[in-house]
Amino acid sequence: PAQEGLSRLETDGMKYPSLDRLDYRCTVFSRSSGFERLVKLPNIVTFPDARPAFDPHADTALYVGRIDSEKLPTIRNFIRICERLGVRFEIAGPVTSPGSRPVGRFLPTVPPDALIGPIDTRAHLQAYGSRYLFVAGVGQVPLEAAAADLPALITPHDPTPERAMFLDAENQEVLRDWNCVINRIPRPLTPGNVDAFAEAVRLARQGDPEALRPFRIRGELERTLSADAVLDRYLKDVSYTHLRAHET
Repeated sequence: PAQEGLSRLETDGMKYPSLDRLDYRCTVFSRSSGFERLVKLPNIVTFPDARPAFDPHADTALYVGRIDSEKLPTIRNFIRICERLGVRFEIAGPVTSPGSRPVGRFLPTVPPDALIGPIDTRAHLQAYGSRYLFVAGVGQVPLEAAAADLPALITPHDPTPERAMFLDAENQEVLRDWNCVINRIPRPLTPGNVDAFAEAVRLARQGDPEALRPFRIRGELERTLSADAVLDRYLKDVSYTHLRAHET
């Protein structure tokens, strides 16, 4: 029953955009609160048994997120990286500020067939994930992509595409700690690794089957973000708090 209850808390960044904003505010608060012990439990991520077949020769990338003035820098950075890697792009998400001048100037620059509208991220990746070389977004979106065993890209909220980070085993903990948002995160923690990803793609397309493995981290995340893992951490933290309360 406890696991079923946790499963109902599972989220999709497109279905619950307000949850991503809440996660980010919690992250900022946790770093400025001054509390000696503050536990922030991560959102549960579903790891489906079936996953799309990853194709290193895929010629399209996907960005998932709303299209508004706030997110335009992340979208523009995504497009620049697609151009750098020589792949087409799709943008999935609602236009939430159509009257905005920046958005009004941006939309005509995008090929009409690249705007695919809102999606259920998890279901879309299960059905069409093999079309994508990588999936980009912030908040919960990169985790959903990683759960589908696809490379996941996080782009900055300012015009610095060189700081963009593909999730890998070494950086995933830091990026998750900042809710997969490159905004206030210290610059030394986001040096950018697009060059490393581009090189891995080149090697994979030449026949190296393991070249892109460092950027497909489903197994790493499953050990920390599955329902069982989050429930286990919750129970341990509750037990610790209960014990400390009795000691004092």
